[in-house]
Amino acid sequence: ASEFIEYLRPMTILGRLQLRNVPFNIRVPRQTSGVTGGFVGEGSPAPVNKPQFDNITHPWAKVACITVITDELARLSNPSAEALIRDDLANGIAQYLDKRLVDPAYPGVANTSPASLTNGVTPQQSSGATLAALDKDVRAIMTTFADAEQGLARGVWVMSASSAIRLSMMRTNQDNKAFPGLTVNGGEFYGLPVIVSNNVTGSGSPGDQFLILINQSEIMLSDDGGIELDVSQEASLEMNDAPSGGATSLQSLWQQGLIGLRAMRYIYWTKRRSTAVQFIDKAQSYAS
Repeated sequence: ASEFIEYLRPMTILGRLQLRNVPFNIRVPRQTSGVTGGFVGEGSPAPVNKPQFDNITHPWAKVACITVITDELARLSNPSAEALIRDDLANGIAQYLDKRLVDPAYPGVANTSPASLTNGVTPQQSSGATLAALDKDVRAIMTTFADAEQGLARGVWVMSASSAIRLSMMRTNQDNKAFPGLTVNGGEFYGLPVIVSNNVTGSGSPGDQFLILINQSEIMLSDDGGIELDVSQEASLEMNDAPSGGATSLQSLWQQGLIGLRAMRYIYWTKRRSTAVQFIDKAQSYAS
C-alpha cells in the first residue's frame, strides 16, 4: 500500500539551459546589417551609412494537460494518488516541452506554439562511424558558428544518453579514450559542456539522434516561472485527448465522483539569430 511505481522520465533540457530571459508580449528590434567606415580625404565629405532593422515578436504560449481520477482512489491510496498524479502531470509537461524544444520536425503553430530551436536548420549529416568522421562533422558545424560570428563562450552540446555512452567509449588508434571528459551524465565534448537527455529524438524520423550545438546567449526564453497545478471536483469535461473546443457532450466530475487535475505552463522561446543553433543528424552512426 505504501508503494507507487512511477513512470520513468528522462532528465529535462529546459531546466539546465541558461537562456536569455525576456518578458512575454514584447517586440525586440534586431539589427540585420551594420554600417561601415572609410578613409576620407582632406576637405572631402564623410560617407553616410544606413543600418537595417527588423523585429522579433515574443508572444506567449501555453501547454496544458488534464487528467481525471476517482474520488475513491484519491481518498484510499497510500501514498496519495492525487499528489503523485500532480507530480506526473508536471513532469509530463516538462518532457513534452523538451521534445518540442529540440525536435527538427516541429515547425510550431502560429499564435499557439513556438517552433523548435532546430526547425529550419540545415543539419550536418553524419559522414561515417569513425573518429575522423566525427571530427569532420563537428568541425563543420563549429565553422558554421564561427562564419556567422557566433561566439561559443556560452555554447553547449545537447545529446541523448545513448549518444553520450557511444561517444564516451570511442577510442583513438592508441586505444585511449577520445573524449575522457564525457560520461552518460554529461561532462565535456570538444571543449564545451554537455547536457544529456533522452528527449533528444526526432518525431519525423524514429530512431534518429542528434548532436545539437546551442549558443545559449542567443536564445530568448519567456517563462512564467513554473507549472500551475489546479484541482477541481465541480468542473464538466469533454473526455477526449483531442477536444473539439465546442463539444456538447460533457461529463460532470461532481456527479460521477471524480477529481480533475490540470497542469499548465506559459512559455515561449525564440532564436535571436537563426544561426544560434546547429546540429549533426544521424548521430547514432558514430562508433556503431
